[in-house]
Amino acid sequence: MEAAYPVLASLGLLVALLASARIAPAVLFTGFAGVYYLAGLVDQKTLLASYTNPALATLILLLSVSLVLERSPWIQRLSDALLTGRPTVATWRLGGFAALCSAFLNNTAVVSALLGAISRQRRIPASRLLLPLSYASILGGITTLVGTSTNLVVNSFVIGAGMPALGMFSFAAVGIPVALLCLLALPLSARLLPERHPQTDENPQSYFLEARVTPGSPLSGRSIETNRLRNLEGLFLLEIARDERLISPVSPDELLRDSDVLVFTGAIANIQTLQRFPGLELFGHHADDLLGSNLVEVVVSHESELDGKTLRDVDFRSMFDAGVVGIRRGEKRLEGQLGRIPLRAGDSLLLAVGADFAQHRNLDRNFRVVAGPPLRP
Repeated sequence: MEAAYPVLASLGLLVALLASARIAPAVLFTGFAGVYYLAGLVDQKTLLASYTNPALATLILLLSVSLVLERSPWIQRLSDALLTGRPTVATWRLGGFAALCSAFLNNTAVVSALLGAISRQRRIPASRLLLPLSYASILGGITTLVGTSTNLVVNSFVIGAGMPALGMFSFAAVGIPVALLCLLALPLSARLLPERHPQTDENPQSYFLEARVTPGSPLSGRSIETNRLRNLEGLFLLEIARDERLISPVSPDELLRDSDVLVFTGAIANIQTLQRFPGLELFGHHADDLLGSNLVEVVVSHESELDGKTLRDVDFRSMFDAGVVGIRRGEKRLEGQLGRIPLRAGDSLLLAVGADFAQHRNLDRNFRVVAGPPLRP
């Protein structure tokens, strides 16, 4: 009984650390399991048995299958077809398809695979599709044993208690009627959701752009005011990174030097404004020579290998045949040189892409396209 209080306290700490999202869940669970074992709260047999749990093996298999589904081009083509016709019918089709897939696959992967189609189409506001999609995937999960990880965990407890294992469709008698009734109500309730259309050019989302003064640039030795970098249309000079220090705010009389890094904030449509200044190189490995190509806006995926790394840590141009022109992290202002800021899942990147961008195999794992052509034809 005395050991119960430290365990409860440690579980509270674990929940707090998971909520903070500062440490990877895998590291936290493994670390806490090791501490429990060293403290004698869990014996070796129990610890090892948890890693050979059939429910865990089934869940990993489902995640692997879901990953294939998420990256396959056919689901993108099919999801585009689902959103045609009247909004009510399109919402019902989208929800029914999501529920059917979620009955046998991981819910998160199903939602992720359908987000691309929702973001690309402009007929129905995404604000009226995202919640129905999320609920539909949950409803599909309650119909089968493998529909959600919770059912698998419960089944492992049932087997551990010596009772007969639950069948694949043990939940169907209750789950299917509930799912069907709720799916019929989703399109009707979706009308009550706010109708928020994508932001237009009159209200653009600002990116943080970085440009470097090249050695020998005609801008060097001249002030910000003289170089006409102060009153740019749609762009604002936030700070200058020079010799490992930041100059902010930037005075109009500040003289530029070779290798100064200028950090601007502004909208996508105004990026080409910086190209008219000789000796000013946009951030990214030779990103300037890609700006004649398509500009693609992407979001860093939760499973991306870029998560936690800076752009200087990876050869971004070689990896993706694209140069990073701008970075946005919600409405938060990013300070310092962008190439030295660790990327996070959810960050938006504005890419100037080359001809081979869509051919790279690692795109689907790392990015979700928000604007621009789809990653796959």
